[in-house]
Amino acid sequence: MAFNIRSRAGWFRLWVLAVVLMGAVTTFFIVSQYPDDKWIQIDHRMQMEKLTPERLARERTLLEKNPYSQPVEKLPPLEEHLTQLRAATQSEYEQALAALPHQRLMHVVVGISAWVTASIGLFVLGWLIGWVIRGFRNSPAN
Repeated sequence: MAFNIRSRAGWFRLWVLAVVLMGAVTTFFIVSQYPDDKWIQIDHRMQMEKLTPERLARERTLLEKNPYSQPVEKLPPLEEHLTQLRAATQSEYEQALAALPHQRLMHVVVGISAWVTASIGLFVLGWLIGWVIRGFRNSPAN
């Protein structure tokens, strides 16, 4: 049986139109929200700007005043602590960049999966509505 749009019922044509429109909207969202490395770079830059000796000194002052916090004496010296935090931030940045291709792939897969699932759901809903309508048409009049 060849595909002929003229021989299909109105519900099927409506479903095809809805699927195409949903596909266009899904494509727009996939493209506009595509993960990019510039956001990772901006986040990394913001994290590095927070790591200043003045800010760490202020945080240590707050820790000294907080009786429930870790004693400041157990923290490494300020410069060593700053170096450790910067190294950890750089490591997180490199891990985020390494995970970016997988994140991009999953972004596209999830978008397409959502579109396919919604399309199948819409088809089933249309089929069920048609089934109910056919049931009322074939019922004997009381």
